[in-house]
Amino acid sequence: MRYLFIISLFSYFSIIEAALSISITGNPSTMTINSGTAGQNPNPATNSSRTYSVSTDTTIRKITGKINSSMPSGVTLAINLAAPTGATSLGSVAMTTTIQDLVTGIPIFTISSGRTMTYTLSATASAAAVTNNTRTVTYTVQ
Repeated sequence: MRYLFIISLFSYFSIIEAALSISITGNPSTMTINSGTAGQNPNPATNSSRTYSVSTDTTIRKITGKINSSMPSGVTLAINLAAPTGATSLGSVAMTTTIQDLVTGIPIFTISSGRTMTYTLSATASAAAVTNNTRTVTYTVQ
């Protein structure tokens, strides 16, 4: 009997671990900064065509993000994730190669889908022209 109880306990914890997830829908399009006013920074490019879904387990969680390599000098990629009910979005966060908090305080047993993701690419007037530059964003539920 004791053996069956232990197997059931491990199965239960496996189900809880599998419930912790984030999934992204949609494909990001190329973002191009191509307009501005003389003497000012160029107009940023914004894309909100992607959404995400998140599910959590028995612990209050957060979503973090980072990019795979640094942005060119004078260029910034910022991400704003809409928070699930009861959580807090940190707003538009400039991405770096260091893990950044994007959403905090996600309540236990949250299942939320269709949350908006907004990407903003901006540049200063002194930024050099950049072509065909790709970044990978890694999201993690912690």
